[in-house]
Amino acid sequence: MTHAILTLYEGNYHLGVGALINSAINSGFKGKFFVGYRDSLPPWVADLDCIRENTYSVHGCELVFFRCNPKRHLTYHKPFAALEILEKYPEIDAIFYADPDVLFLEDWAYFEKWVCCGVSVCLDANFSFVGLSHPWRSEWREMITQSQLQVVNDTANYYNAGFVGVKREDAELLRNWVELTELFEQQGGQTEEMDTGNFLISVRSDQELLTAAAMTFQRMSVVGLEGMGFNGHYCILAHAIESPKPWDCNFLRQACSAIGVSRSSKYFMQFSQHPIRLFTQNEFRLKMASIRVSQLITRFYSKAG
Repeated sequence: MTHAILTLYEGNYHLGVGALINSAINSGFKGKFFVGYRDSLPPWVADLDCIRENTYSVHGCELVFFRCNPKRHLTYHKPFAALEILEKYPEIDAIFYADPDVLFLEDWAYFEKWVCCGVSVCLDANFSFVGLSHPWRSEWREMITQSQLQVVNDTANYYNAGFVGVKREDAELLRNWVELTELFEQQGGQTEEMDTGNFLISVRSDQELLTAAAMTFQRMSVVGLEGMGFNGHYCILAHAIESPKPWDCNFLRQACSAIGVSRSSKYFMQFSQHPIRLFTQNEFRLKMASIRVSQLITRFYSKAG
């Protein structure tokens, strides 16, 4: 079975992309990486073996870059990009989308088995469940009807769109996700940016559209909060949903505000140097030293409190 990992990024999120790739390789992934970029290639590709234009070799895996500059925010473009790859590369049996702030922790064999159970998703940290009678879900049902789709999986689950694994035979989920996104845009919905702070609207980000699409598809395989470490148990994935992101963190400054180093930041540093090197040796040492000092400071605060 040929697998592909897809991610999309812009700006310095390329640092997250590098760590994501490193973590997948560490887990035993042997397939292809596809990285859509809006602005420019990451500076770290200069250290990789170039096979052909925009294609590199990383630890025996092929890394393919492609320009991705839609009008919509990249977070809304995930199902479009995933479908394009499945159409362009018929040899790919399953595609795994992951946000650039996601890391793979479990052995790749786990993901191979998981995707065979159905479309692989995790419950969200903020809204693990949105009730069957919730106003949002009522509006999602209306969108589904307007798209001439059918509700076949009426569940209260609400998913985090930072990771989605799809076998080729389950690509209907991606097509339905695309249809609902296009309907939302046609009806005046704004996809150029997210509106996650507005709890009065039924579509604030791509996650509502993914959850609505899942209502039209039965073969879903759902892991709970432990899937992304949202309950403190990190075993499958690590998703750095905090702000600032691990690569932007000033650990010492945070420590002075009694904010400790997150587990996702520690994992990011763990996967920051091999096989793709994101920092010079001196930069890496300084960051690791700042983490250690930060831990001492926050430990002092906790004891003093």
